[in-house]
Amino acid sequence: MSDDREPPEPPPPDAADASAEDASASGRTRDEGDASAHGGAEEQAAGAEGGAVDEGDDADGGEAAEDDAAEDGASDDDAAEDGAAGDDASEDGAAEDGVSEDDAAEDGARGDDASEDDASTDDAAEDDASAEEADAEEGEGAEEDEEPRSKLGRLVRRGSFISVGSHTTSQLIRFGSNLILTRLLMQEVFGLMALMHVVLIGLHLFSDVGIGPAIVQNEKGEDPKFLHTAFTVQVGRGVLLWLICCAVAYPFSLFYEEPELVTLLPVLGFTTVLSGLQSTKYWVYQRKLRLGPTAILELGTQVVSVVTMIVLAWIYRSVWALVIASLISDALKTLLTHVALEGHGDRLRIHKPSLTSMVRFGKWIFISTIVSFCVSQTDRLVFGKLGSLEVLATYSIAVTLAAMPSQALWRLTGTVLLPAYSQIFQAEGTIPSKDFLRVRGPMMVAAGWVLSGLIGGGGVAIELLYDDRYLDGGWMVQLLSMGAWFMVLDATVAPAILAKGKSQWIAAANTAKLVGMVTLIPLGYWLVGFPGAVAGYAATESFRYLLSLFVAQKEGLAPFKSDMQETAMVAVASAVGYGAALGVGYLVDLVVLEAAAVFLAVTAVYYPRARPAIRRFKEERARRAAAAAAAS
Repeated sequence: MSDDREPPEPPPPDAADASAEDASASGRTRDEGDASAHGGAEEQAAGAEGGAVDEGDDADGGEAAEDDAAEDGASDDDAAEDGAAGDDASEDGAAEDGVSEDDAAEDGARGDDASEDDASTDDAAEDDASAEEADAEEGEGAEEDEEPRSKLGRLVRRGSFISVGSHTTSQLIRFGSNLILTRLLMQEVFGLMALMHVVLIGLHLFSDVGIGPAIVQNEKGEDPKFLHTAFTVQVGRGVLLWLICCAVAYPFSLFYEEPELVTLLPVLGFTTVLSGLQSTKYWVYQRKLRLGPTAILELGTQVVSVVTMIVLAWIYRSVWALVIASLISDALKTLLTHVALEGHGDRLRIHKPSLTSMVRFGKWIFISTIVSFCVSQTDRLVFGKLGSLEVLATYSIAVTLAAMPSQALWRLTGTVLLPAYSQIFQAEGTIPSKDFLRVRGPMMVAAGWVLSGLIGGGGVAIELLYDDRYLDGGWMVQLLSMGAWFMVLDATVAPAILAKGKSQWIAAANTAKLVGMVTLIPLGYWLVGFPGAVAGYAATESFRYLLSLFVAQKEGLAPFKSDMQETAMVAVASAVGYGAALGVGYLVDLVVLEAAAVFLAVTAVYYPRARPAIRRFKEERARRAAAAAAAS
């Protein structure tokens, strides 16, 4: 889930990733998974436009902030308690969300601790202001007596709707720009960007100890001392990553025999410095589930980046169009996090107890993100060497399409499900299986519907959307979408595991996938060549899912039966969609009609499963309208 995170695009500020997604996997970058480290990771260099968006939920913000305010009332506990709480509750999968704004600059940061004492008076004043702000939010009418399970349902319904809507908008922008750019630029350009983003994502993940997720989950995540420490480490990390990027540019260019990388990589790598300067207010908004403002910020930045990229690509027809647009996108986003979001300003200070808490809590995230990089980016490194840049570009396009549903889920799990599950677990000491299954059901139906269409009609989709240079991407989309279904199953389980403080299992699940990659990719390539390697990579997703399933069953979440039912539904819908495409194609050689046949066939199979969710949505909307009318 978190774990877990794609063609060329500037790495996401978080990762969402997925996770973020996918990524982390939630990192997820993403991850594909994460994105997105923060998963997936799995996220990622997908598309050719600027930045994946972190979903927003404005409507959720007020009520979620009230819940956090109640928790913040107890946040004057000592830092040792805070560190323990962070370890147990908030070791989330930043690896799926893709590239999280977290940090590994622990040793250098400790040396600045003495300066914190001289600033204690200022910090005390900031603490008072923070307490007043929390009290004001709480006074807006926090529903403290509301049952935790009811809170979970409210947060998930409202948060999911706006979060997925925001992510869908972002993906449509990204997808549209990708279609335009593939017609303006040569395939080699996308291959170069994919290689460079492997380096950038790797540097982010190899230095990730979960600073951003720590702000989201830690009891003192809104304490100015905690935030100043996080910002300081984040800035230092960004500078360090850029220096490393400059150092590896020459050997990397020699290995792939692409001299342009010597200049391109250091310039694109400067985005790490820009993202390192991003305000911690961004993460505080995520903590409070005030996702609306951050979504607007992300979408606005993405639109500017895409317009810039298309204009420059039209004029110069060069890879520099993508690089310059990436720099503009990161610079604009960083500026907006400081001037457009409310909250305390960031300072370069270190508070030793806060730093200790972050490092202690992030130990498993650090391990998980290292493994996550291997499982989410090794395919590009390997396929970039096995084939040409043109083949890598086609593969990147296929990954973009196949990863869309899982990336959306990684983003959703990191921004909505993980905070909600964490609140329930802290209140009740458990996450009821009945509630867990009810929450994930609609998500699996939606993702299964999309992936069934891609499995059954991947070749039709590529033929409809891209020119003849990318036709080989059709079978790649179909194979990768099969693997993406296991990512979806994993993405709906991981937040509950993380909320229970079992983050070590995320690292173990990523390791399981890595074992599968080491085994199946070489075996597939030896047996069938490049198609076999792609099929082997897709199959490795099942390794990670099976371990997550084992842990979920052990923790009493019991997803096995529902997973088998949904998997059977995907298989049936995919077969029906594929048959519909073949039938129409046999009668009429018109790709638009083939695509329509796939859509209608898959939708017909899934409609009975989606109808209850649609009915509940309408009932909820009517209830809110009635409540609003009564209040007025």
